[in-house]
Amino acid sequence: MTTPKLITTCAVLHAPGPDADENGRMCVGHCPACHQAVYDDGGKAGQSPATDPMDGPVWTCPTGLSDGNPHQAERDDRITDALQEREGCYSNCTDDFGNLGPCPYDHMPLHSECYGNPDITY
Repeated sequence: MTTPKLITTCAVLHAPGPDADENGRMCVGHCPACHQAVYDDGGKAGQSPATDPMDGPVWTCPTGLSDGNPHQAERDDRITDALQEREGCYSNCTDDFGNLGPCPYDHMPLHSECYGNPDITY
């Protein structure tokens, strides 16, 4: 059994870049789970480029991040447990509830392998 890696701060905020890496991939942002750069194929620096055209980052709203994640944002007060139950949608993002208006947050790219990874915790 492995012990989850506790991450409490970010040392570097990776922003989308204008230049491709050595594999022709573009940085699309910062993974709020592992805090490494995310490339347009969903991979990390030093990994071979993905070959499946369906690969890519998992874009997530900061309201859906774990408690304690330094990038987590509070959900809109209008999104209640009762609303989620009624709609059958358990998201915290206003984008997923058409009548609440657009999400006020920029969605963040997660590496495909970081999404739901039990080895990363806060």
